Amino acid sequence: MLTPVAVEASTSCVEAGVTTFRTQGARAALGVFEQKLKQRACRDDAILHLNYARTLKAVSEGGESGLGLGACRSAEVFILVQSGRSVSDSLKSLAAEGATEVLDRCTSVISTLGNDAYKQQVKRAASYGREGQRWLSAIEWRVALRLDGQRLEGHRALCKLLPSLGMQREAERRCESWRALVAEAAPSSEMMGDREVRTTEWVLTAITGGLLIGGGVAYVLAADAHSELLAAHRRAVDARGDDDLESFQDALRERAVFESKMNDLHTTSIILLAAGGAAAVAASYLWVRSEDAELSFTGRSAHFTMRW
Repeated sequence: MLTPVAVEASTSCVEAGVTTFRTQGARAALGVFEQKLKQRACRDDAILHLNYARTLKAVSEGGESGLGLGACRSAEVFILVQSGRSVSDSLKSLAAEGATEVLDRCTSVISTLGNDAYKQQVKRAASYGREGQRWLSAIEWRVALRLDGQRLEGHRALCKLLPSLGMQREAERRCESWRALVAEAAPSSEMMGDREVRTTEWVLTAITGGLLIGGGVAYVLAADAHSELLAAHRRAVDARGDDDLESFQDALRERAVFESKMNDLHTTSIILLAAGGAAAVAASYLWVRSEDAELSFTGRSAHFTMRW
């Protein structure tokens, strides 16, 4: 039976999950604990972490659906609790015991899974990251690296995530692993093998460039048509002053032609530039979401960086 493991536990963080575990079972309690982990006041609560790990363990023992990685998630949470600097010795002891109990099951499960499981795990980790749930994202990235420890993206993600969780020493190890893998990788094929070919992102980027270039060209042509319009208008004024009716009418017809051309090109340029701007926003969002690009802000400036 799951119970709070220390009296200093934050009641508001663990009580609902423990009650749900007792009345509805481990699977229902898992969702309650995960919601608490997303709350700022609870996300650093070691008691909550330990109960979450024990609930994951209970669910995995019951035969988790999906990837079947509950034992691995449980092991990673136990390990993080055990390595916490401000965690009491009694909690560390419970976490060490829990990790020992699930690691063999985790290893057994991983041996049956392939690259598809890794891809799904990466999506899960990235999803938590986009939601700002760094602790949960870190857990999922650690599980992903159990599936394949030679992937650059996992070490890179943890290199960036862990310092914000107070795990500087492990972050340094992950950064070193990331740099070592980058150094060992071949310049082209192996680097591309570490990440999906971003077809949608590249297509949108190309479309953005085409639309913006087309909009710029249309704007320049509209400016030329405007100059021709002004020239035709001056000819009409001069012909009228000279009482040259035929030249006056010719100039008016030319002016109408250039005015229509100018308006059409100006409208086209606005449409293309607006569409290019929208495509640029969509492409930037997809690149940032894919983690092959990063948008950062320093003072009053913004920087968009892509990883090649």
